[in-house]
Amino acid sequence: MRNVGNIGQQSGVNLKNYARRLSKISLIHHDQDRDDQYKMWKNRNTKKSGSLKMRLYRIAIKAFKPLMYRLRSFLLADLSLQIANLSGQMAQLQGEKTKSSIVIFGAGGHANVCFEVLAENGFVIEAVVVADGANDLDFFNGVRVVRGTQSINQLYESGLRKAFVAIGSNRTRDSLVRELEQMGFELITVISKSAYVSPNVSLGKGTIVMPNSVINSGTVIGDACIVNSGSVIEHDCSIANAVHLAPGSVLAGNIKVGARSFIGVGCSVLPEVSIGSDVIVGAGSTVLRDVRDGLKIAGIPAKEI
Repeated sequence: MRNVGNIGQQSGVNLKNYARRLSKISLIHHDQDRDDQYKMWKNRNTKKSGSLKMRLYRIAIKAFKPLMYRLRSFLLADLSLQIANLSGQMAQLQGEKTKSSIVIFGAGGHANVCFEVLAENGFVIEAVVVADGANDLDFFNGVRVVRGTQSINQLYESGLRKAFVAIGSNRTRDSLVRELEQMGFELITVISKSAYVSPNVSLGKGTIVMPNSVINSGTVIGDACIVNSGSVIEHDCSIANAVHLAPGSVLAGNIKVGARSFIGVGCSVLPEVSIGSDVIVGAGSTVLRDVRDGLKIAGIPAKEI
C-alpha cells in the first residue's frame, strides 16, 4: 500500500502549495465579486441620490420662483427710481446753472472788480459784451467777449436772461440798463460778502455794493448805482438812479443825491444836505450845503468850479 501522506510527493504534486494557490484564487474572485457588488450598489445609490437632489432642486426652484420674480421686480423698480432721481438731480443742477448764469456788459477796470464780486456770489459769467470797436479783446478774465446788438440778441435767445452793467460812466450805465430791461433781461443787484448792508435798506436793480462798504438803516438806493469800495452811507439817505459813490466817500445821515451824480474819492457830505442830479463832486471835497443840478464842485468847503 501506498502511504497516503506521501501521495503528493510520489505523484510529483505538492498538495499544500496547490491548496494554497486555490485558496488565493478563490479569495481574489471573492474580492472581485465583492468589489463589483459594491460598485453596483454605489451606482444605484448615486443615481438615487442624484435623482433626489434633482427633485429637491426642482422643488426649491418652484418654491422660490415667485420670490425671485418679486425680487426682480423690486430691483427693476429700484433701478428705475435711481435713474429718475439721477435725472432729477441733473435737471436741478442744470436749472441752478441757468439761474446763476449771467452776462456782463463792459470790460474795463470797473468790470474787473464787478466780475470778482459776481463770482464770489456764485454767478457764472457766460459772456462779456462790449460795444463794436471798443477794443480788440477776445477774452476777458477767461470769458469770451462778444460785440454789438446782434450778439446781445443771440445771448438772449440762447436762454441767458440775467445781466449786469459793469460800466463806470453814469449816463452810459443808466441808458444801457433801461435798454436791457426793455429787451427782457433781468438786471442783477449784487453785494460783496465783505460789505455791510442793513436789513432795512432798499437797493434798486443793477446796483453793486463793493467790498468793505457800509449802508445803514433806512437808506433807499436806486437802480444802476455803484457804492464803491469802503464807502459809508449813513441812515435815512436817499440815492437816486445811476449814482456813483467813489471809494472812501462818506455820506452822513438824511442826505439826498440826485440821479447820475458822482461823489469823488474820499468826499464827505454833511447831514441834511441835498445834492442835485448830474452833479460832480471833486475828490477829497467836503460838502457843507445843498448843490444845484448839473454843478461841478470841489474843495473844503466845496464850491462851484
